[in-house]
Parts: sequence; structure tokens; C-alpha cells
Amino acid sequence: MQPIELEYQLDFNDYQAAHLAIFKHVPKYQEALNLNRYYVLLLYVLGIGMIAFFIASLIQVDQLSVWLIVVGLMLISGWVVYSNRDMREFTLDYFKKNYQTEHISFETPLTVNIYPTYIQQTNVYWNIEFKWIFIQTILDEAEHIILMSKNNRLVVIPKRAFKSPADQQMALQQFAQYHADAQLAE
Repeated sequence: MQPIELEYQLDFNDYQAAHLAIFKHVPKYQEALNLNRYYVLLLYVLGIGMIAFFIASLIQVDQLSVWLIVVGLMLISGWVVYSNRDMREFTLDYFKKNYQTEHISFETPLTVNIYPTYIQQTNVYWNIEFKWIFIQTILDEAEHIILMSKNNRLVVIPKRAFKSPADQQMALQQFAQYHADAQLAE
């Protein structure tokens, strides 16, 4: 069987989409984002609670506990509504900062050869091979096919690199077959 050979160039949108796919599909990253959300909630509740307690003690409110519960419920409601948006903005800012250091090697023209036993990526800076046995997941995203290794290294293939949607589907089927064959051989 002939190897699949693709030549393309990636840009920031590809970089961002690939890393968002990791955050969306890898439980370890989802847990990290959720943990960060809880830290933010804790900081808000403690900070506002301390301010509310200080103000309530200054004005000598009789039903301090009821007032603190109401403020706490308002904070939790606000956190639930805005935490996803905040974490997405945080994540996108993180990608932009990382991209500044990685874009030189990321944006160079790339050649990807996909064989039944391994995947070879080549550009002017490096030549990397991934054996199919180390590929953990094949993600079929809206504009990319992403092959994720067990140590979260990525092979990002934009769908624009294929000549037609039929070629994309054929390649996806071959990738799935190569992946299944490698898992059986393990």
C-alpha cells in the first residue's frame, strides 16, 4: 500500500485548534482546568466573605450568617456562569504566549508521510517519526485531523491538505486501520 504523503503549512489557527482539542479530549487537562476553576472560586468566596464579614461587623448586622449565605450564593452563581468563558480566555492567552516561542518551527512547510507502521513528519528543523503503536487517539475535528500520542505529542493535519473530502475520509479510514493493526500487534 502506498504511503499517504501530505505537504502543508500550519498557522496560529491550526496551533490553537490542535491545543484546544487536547484540552477538550484529554482528561488530565480537563482536570487541571477544573482545579483552576475551584481555586478561583475559593479565592473569590474567601475574599468577598472576608470583606462582607468586615463590613457587617462595622455596621453591626444582626443576621450576619444569612447575609453571608446570600453573598456566597451570588458568588457561586456568578462563578458558574462565567467560569467556562474565563477559562477559555485564559487558555487562548496561554496559547498566544506559547506560540510566540514556538512559531518559528511550527509555521515552516511540513511534509507528513503516513505508512502502515509509522508516521514521519519532516520540516527544515526536524524529522520525527511516530510509530502507530504510540498513537493514542485519532481526533476528527472540524478542520483538522489530529493524531495524539500517548505522551500528548501531536500530528496536526489540516483538512485543507487533502485534495477532496473523499480523500479525507479515505485517509481517516486508513489511519483507523493502521491504529487498530498496531494495537492488535501490541
